[in-house]
Formats: sequence, C-alpha cells, structure tokens
Amino acid sequence: MHYLYNITELQHIRYLKICPPRKIWWDFTRYIFDYDDFFYQIECVSKKADTQNKSGEAIIGQFDKLFKPFVPTQHTKLVCENKAIEQLYVVRSFLYFTTYREYSIIERVYNQTKQRINTCDW
Repeated sequence: MHYLYNITELQHIRYLKICPPRKIWWDFTRYIFDYDDFFYQIECVSKKADTQNKSGEAIIGQFDKLFKPFVPTQHTKLVCENKAIEQLYVVRSFLYFTTYREYSIIERVYNQTKQRINTCDW
C-alpha cells in the first residue's frame, strides 16, 4: 500500500485550487467537489495496512475523478456553493499501534529491507 499521494492525485488537488468547484457536498464517508460534467471525490476507504499485525487495516482518503454528473442522495449535505477555495492543506499520515518488542539486528535489517522493497514503484 502506498502512503504518499501519486502524481495523478496531486494534479487533481492542484486543479481544485485553480478551478473552484460549483458545489461541495458531504456524506458520511466522502466529500464531493462538483463541476457539473464531472466530480472529484475524497472517500474514506479501508486498505490492508503494512504493519506487524497481520489483520491491520488503514483508513485512507482515496482521491478519484469521476466523469459523470454527481447525483446527491438523501444523506448527502450541501457544504457550500460557488465559493473559492482559499487554502488547501494536503496531508496523508499513517499511524498504527503495536505491542512493544525488542528486535534483533537481523530482524531490523530484514524489516527495513522489506519496507524499502514495498515502497518502490516498480
């Protein structure tokens, strides 16, 4: 699992700053930036976490562009309409908790190597 925003997501975020959406919507798990013909959404999704815990999960904000008009549901709330985005903070963090354990030098080198391999873009 990648914890940094990729180039496409960063381009979408820049577009939000330059071209304000017509409407911003919210429901329980996502924000929608409505541009009439298409919309961006930031949705909370569950992913398998790269942790020591085999059943560890991570919740991330997945940024997507959908090429269709947005249709609000009964649970969708209008946040604002025709407002410029003045400030935009882009943050993605990863936190997890585990029991404390002292690792041997061999285990530390193995874990660091495994982490480097998993974060490489092949």
